Amino acid sequence: MALNNLYAISLDGVDDNIVVPFSTVMQQEQFTIEMLFQLTNNAYFQTFLSYGGLVSDGWMIQRTSDGKLRLAWGSSYPNDYSGFDVSTNQVMISIVRNAGDVMFYINGVLVHTWTHASAALGQYDLVIGKRSDNVQFSQMECDELRLWNYNRSQLEIEYYKDRKLVGNEQGLVSYYRCDSGSGNILIDEINNNDATIQGGTWIAGEVDLQPPGVFMKSYDVTNISASSATLNGEIFSLGEYSQLDVAFQYSPYPDFSQDINQTSIQTITAPQVISANVTGLDQSTGYYVRMTAEGS
Repeated sequence: MALNNLYAISLDGVDDNIVVPFSTVMQQEQFTIEMLFQLTNNAYFQTFLSYGGLVSDGWMIQRTSDGKLRLAWGSSYPNDYSGFDVSTNQVMISIVRNAGDVMFYINGVLVHTWTHASAALGQYDLVIGKRSDNVQFSQMECDELRLWNYNRSQLEIEYYKDRKLVGNEQGLVSYYRCDSGSGNILIDEINNNDATIQGGTWIAGEVDLQPPGVFMKSYDVTNISASSATLNGEIFSLGEYSQLDVAFQYSPYPDFSQDINQTSIQTITAPQVISANVTGLDQSTGYYVRMTAEGS
């Protein structure tokens, strides 16, 4: 049993499935679906993220009996991925929709980008574990289902793939931790868009998730002149802190061993982009920049 991830849900491959009620997020040009799952045997496997009828807009993730993994949109199979045998591994899958492109990640690794013709998604529930025509079902264990209202970057996907979320992350609109351990309701920690477990069984969680962390990134320097510049960055998550004191540091030394300069501290209480102007730079000197944050 995992110490900080006590429960998961097992689907038997016969008639079990999970139904997430329709959300307008799933009709947007940009969104992300993420789910932690594990196969329960080495056989043929399919898990479905379905909208309405078989040929409707929806995804199917399939592992065939020869060990290949493929992503399907509607009834189309764009590619096989023989290098991703997930027969015994618990993995985080991420499906990112960005207008006409669908990107498929496994454990933070981009395995396929597919440009599809369909521009609109139907007003259907999100169904996990069964094909929409009720003909095929998935034998699997699932956990940590997350819905985001934007196309998440590979950097974000890789960072968060094995972390528990706080619930206040920017763009997170539904979060199903699978932590209740009983009943047929899968609680949405964000917007009360609770899902229904139809026949699934609560089991012990198998993977320990890392605690939430402060996630930030420096961006390119702008407005560069002979003696001044603008330093830029973004805080994606405050982790478990209610506020962060954030600053930029810059130094001529890549290891920041000496001559460290720091901008004024900016106190933030929510994810956001930040910038700071610096002056008095030596135009003959190159500088390295980093962000720092202290939580409270």
